[in-house]
Amino acid sequence: MIRPIIALPLTIAGVFFGIVLLILFYFISIYNKLVRLKTLVGESWSGIDVQLKKRYDLIPNLVETVKGYASHEKETFESVTMARVAAQSANGVKEQEQAEKNLNQALVNLMAVAERYPELKANTNFMQLQHQLTEIEEDIEKSRRYYNGTVREQNILIDSFPSNIVANMFNFTKSSFFELENTAERQAPKEHYEELITNYEVDIEVLKSGKIRVTEDIEVNALGMEIQRGIVRELPLYRKDEHHSAIKVEYDILSVEHNGAESNYLENREGKYLVIKIGSPDVFIEDGLHQYRIVYEVDKQIGSFEAYDEIYWNAIDTDCQALVEDSLVLFQTSRALEEDEGLTVA
Repeated sequence: MIRPIIALPLTIAGVFFGIVLLILFYFISIYNKLVRLKTLVGESWSGIDVQLKKRYDLIPNLVETVKGYASHEKETFESVTMARVAAQSANGVKEQEQAEKNLNQALVNLMAVAERYPELKANTNFMQLQHQLTEIEEDIEKSRRYYNGTVREQNILIDSFPSNIVANMFNFTKSSFFELENTAERQAPKEHYEELITNYEVDIEVLKSGKIRVTEDIEVNALGMEIQRGIVRELPLYRKDEHHSAIKVEYDILSVEHNGAESNYLENREGKYLVIKIGSPDVFIEDGLHQYRIVYEVDKQIGSFEAYDEIYWNAIDTDCQALVEDSLVLFQTSRALEEDEGLTVA
């Protein structure tokens, strides 16, 4: 039998040709998949952009509605407006991401303002706008998740071997994720929606002279209702001794501060109280948290009994009408107490 001597070379050539075709078809399929994913990323980003524009259109109406009840909240309204403009002019995913985060925070602050006004919260127009905003933000979240899922698939393909060869050959690049807080889980920062004393700390130090030095750190949340120019502290000018007789006491005001700086104050005697009015009569303070510190010394606060000496100090005035959210009283002596000495705090 005569065998053709070219059969083996033809078989090798056929196999080689087949492998080349398979590789070519694979590269074509990878290329087409990269093109498809690039298109889907662009389309999904357009979906986000549509929802963002709906929110931009809604925000001015929301601001105007809140402004009708809280016109003095100028800073909050300006913050929302500026954040909206910045978001509308943002370029690129990462710039847009940061702009939207800023806008989200501004909207949180706007809603915090709305919480202070029950009539506004019950307003039909406001309720409708709030409902529309919630729906739009839910749609933004859905679009964002779809976009990020498409980006993830594209980026994995670009990074993986051997598809990365095709990606590099045709200059396919990875896309950026669009990360935002889940608006369903987003909560406003801790805000107080009523005027109150948020923290009241009193440090009482017994001096060797027999006087006591008192440092009061008072944090208040001002909303322009009762607290407009500052705070008022009333200190009793009399105390009762062990015989229930009234003893007049004297105060020496050492310092008064507002937000860490020396503050103006007026000191007057009104009836049985020394009244300290902190702040300037012609200057209104901004809404929000304010820290005040009062340091003073007072005499005749130590009562002597046969078995013990006593200091009775009303750290937080029982006549105080404001709600106190949190308080702390510290007591110091000029020397350490002996084992047989006791200290009772009431």
